[in-house]
Amino acid sequence: MVCFDAGVLIDLFNERLSGPRKQRIDLLMAKLGKEKVAIPAPAYAEFLTRSAAARDAYIQRISSSSTFKVEPFSNRAAIECAIILEGIFTSKQKKEISKTKMKFDWMIVATAKAVNASTIYTTDADIVRACTHAKLDCSHVDDIIIPPETPDLFNTALA
Repeated sequence: MVCFDAGVLIDLFNERLSGPRKQRIDLLMAKLGKEKVAIPAPAYAEFLTRSAAARDAYIQRISSSSTFKVEPFSNRAAIECAIILEGIFTSKQKKEISKTKMKFDWMIVATAKAVNASTIYTTDADIVRACTHAKLDCSHVDDIIIPPETPDLFNTALA
């Protein structure tokens, strides 16, 4: 199982997406095939916040899909989040941790760890940083290599 963050969902469901980002999203989906994709609830909330008029349609598509599963920020995810955050702050910083430190990014990564996801696919550098601290494999969509086009052998032979 892998996880998608909000940015990947936004790109995946954007019918107007084109160019290299579209190619990368298409390659990612082809690579994953029928692999299950977890959507951490905080990422789902972020995605739905940006979906405006299409929100109900997106909810229906995701909830009826056998590929996607929205994963809650559960008790286990909360524990994972605390462990991750504890490991990155100094003693002084821990005393000063406010609720604002509990950003969606850390909750997304903790949820991925809680469901034993192998990789998070993201468009967010902060998710990459959080995954590094959490020792969770992460892949930025922009790092997906677009293979060079296969040369048109028929036209090349005629030249």
